[in-house]
Amino acid sequence: MINPHDEATRVVAIARYEVGERDDLIADFTIAAQARGGITTNTPATFATGYGNPGGSLVRPLEPYALEVRSERPIAATFSYFDTFLLGGEEAAVGESFTATTSDTWTFASVGKADGRFDFPVYINTSDAPVKVTTTLLPTGGGDEIVLTQELGAHRRGGWNLSSIDSIPDGEYGMVVEAAGQIVASLSSYDDGTTSGRISATGAVGFAGLGSVSGATPEGEIGLNSTEEVVGITNANTAKTSVTLSFLFQSGSAYRTKVDVAARGRAELDVASLPNFPSGEPYSIAYSATLPVALSLPTLIFEDGASSAFSQDAYTLWAFGAGFRPMDGTPQVVTEYLRIFNPSDTDVVIEITVRFDGNFKGTNVPLGQETFRKVVPARRVAEFDIHEFVTGDRRIQDTFYGVTVKGASPIVAYLGRYDSFFPGAFGTLGVPVGTTSSI
Repeated sequence: MINPHDEATRVVAIARYEVGERDDLIADFTIAAQARGGITTNTPATFATGYGNPGGSLVRPLEPYALEVRSERPIAATFSYFDTFLLGGEEAAVGESFTATTSDTWTFASVGKADGRFDFPVYINTSDAPVKVTTTLLPTGGGDEIVLTQELGAHRRGGWNLSSIDSIPDGEYGMVVEAAGQIVASLSSYDDGTTSGRISATGAVGFAGLGSVSGATPEGEIGLNSTEEVVGITNANTAKTSVTLSFLFQSGSAYRTKVDVAARGRAELDVASLPNFPSGEPYSIAYSATLPVALSLPTLIFEDGASSAFSQDAYTLWAFGAGFRPMDGTPQVVTEYLRIFNPSDTDVVIEITVRFDGNFKGTNVPLGQETFRKVVPARRVAEFDIHEFVTGDRRIQDTFYGVTVKGASPIVAYLGRYDSFFPGAFGTLGVPVGTTSSI
């Protein structure tokens, strides 16, 4: 979590359980002004110690829950999750920014079922009354819709394990989650490689509403960290739509293509299969459509999965709560990078500020913060190695930090991370907290 303000803020974290006693206040603490903080809900060591014991896990064992974070002032929070259970002892990581958005409708573009694949659409009821939640799967290429319904109590967490539902055929789907009240919905997906031939895990919050007629993601990876990248597109409208995709490269070049999506249907685009596609440099993907659609970009990076949502808006300030750089000389390899997309027709000056947690080694002197100015050209993406922004004696110790990216005009910001120690990779858009404009 990161507090970008000049005043300290109180933060509380609440676990909302799917069954049993609903609420558990698991943390109540203060993050200093312009500082980073956080909590660890569970590790193998704390799990072994036991929930409720000193030094034990903050959450009840083997019980599904959602996390709600409340603070006196706006903050950014990132959730990092590392799993070995679902993938037969193999490691994979999922990470995603918390969202402050609630909606009665959420749309997803890449949901699936296959042997060895485990997809979990999950949601939390943020209202004070029970709601009915209807989940509709839209098959790729058309076909009968599959409808699942669930009654969800006030402030309860719910969802589905699609792999355990025999009536759902194997395949790729778009998904619409509709509720009789305000909810937050997300998707976690785990693949042990039985069908796909590769191990991966991804997670992302859905698209509030039925989508947007325009949007972008800064995360384009083919020829860099990725060997597989598929754009999923869900059209939940009752009429067909056309979607124009623009791949905007760091060098200034561009590649465009068009995808037609049937009414109440899903389509996908395999980026690696595009003819004469220029690879080997960072790119953003921007889209425009004749009707609102939802897009996602599951990609295979560092031999793990990452799933980037598309943002329909650009903002002047983005924040990320989780960052880590191991000390110089350690065998542990951690890669962290920022991708910044400038959707405007003029260059934009950005400020990247790294706010550190803790003190300089062996002292009571806070690690403080560092700010760097960069320029992102018009209608381009720029990539930055975050570890280059950790300087001086901070490099001779392990450092935890949060990052903010401030633009003179609205931008879109994404953080990608790979940790060889676990190992695992994930990526996420930041938490938007600035002035906004449509892309």
